[in-house]
Amino acid sequence: KELRKVRTSQWNYSALSLDNAPQSKGLNRMAKEISEQKDSLPAVLSTFEQDAETIVDNMEVDDIAIPFLKIRQKASKELKQEEGDIFNNVTMQSWKAETGVKVIPVAFRHAWIEWAPRGEGTGAPVNFYYLQKDGKTATDSGEECPKTERDEKYNDVIVGHPNGHYIDSTAQHWVLFLNEDETLTQAAMISMNRTKLKKSRNWNAQIISRVAQGANGPFTPTRFSHVYTLTTVSESNKAGDEYQNWAIEVDRMLDEKNPADMALYSGARTFRKAVKEGSVVVAYDDESDEESVKVEKVEGNGEDIPF
Repeated sequence: KELRKVRTSQWNYSALSLDNAPQSKGLNRMAKEISEQKDSLPAVLSTFEQDAETIVDNMEVDDIAIPFLKIRQKASKELKQEEGDIFNNVTMQSWKAETGVKVIPVAFRHAWIEWAPRGEGTGAPVNFYYLQKDGKTATDSGEECPKTERDEKYNDVIVGHPNGHYIDSTAQHWVLFLNEDETLTQAAMISMNRTKLKKSRNWNAQIISRVAQGANGPFTPTRFSHVYTLTTVSESNKAGDEYQNWAIEVDRMLDEKNPADMALYSGARTFRKAVKEGSVVVAYDDESDEESVKVEKVEGNGEDIPF
């Protein structure tokens, strides 16, 4: 399947304290920042460490795209993946539904994404609209989200659009997912729309409900201070259609006294900065893939576009 790289937009509203964050011109600065954090990282083979910064060579941001972690709604004999398995849409690496994958959530943003109808256009998003600091839902360049009306398939179709484009309310979670030994990570996005939006709200509720004891009393630790286990479960909508959905549980808090955990923390902090500056490219495939076809009507679900 063809993948299309889409750059995330720069986050410039005050809630994120990035009002004048510069747009990254490449990955070399990120490599430098990681190098500066080396004192907190566990020891690695010194020969490899000497050449660590050469990993980026002449690559710019547009030369690399992070994958999505998705749920397989139908079994694939070709890929040896079962219904409910979690998979990487670039490498096709997969994890079993019942054991899942461990991730560190790094950043979150709710988007209202404009799509062309299934089978039309490039298969990549047309526009990203976000709730801005002035209260409007617009692109980061100021283009306001168009008015929509719900059709018989419960899509929010743009009023008067000649090609029937629609807007999909989508929770975007940027994560680092852990290998089995939990010492190395890769970056990914988990996109939650429609039936998955409730899972996203529950996950965010878990994150903000964490409390730790600090020098000045209790505080809420940052999003990337904990590891979560993502598995999948079978659910049904009101029409009786069965589909696979996320199940998310906290695994553990990173240990400040563990060098390996602090390496994960440092990597998460660097990745978060890149995401918030808009210097991360994601590998979109067609939004209308098998993961998105199950829809249930939820009256008053609170996911309307906030004008």
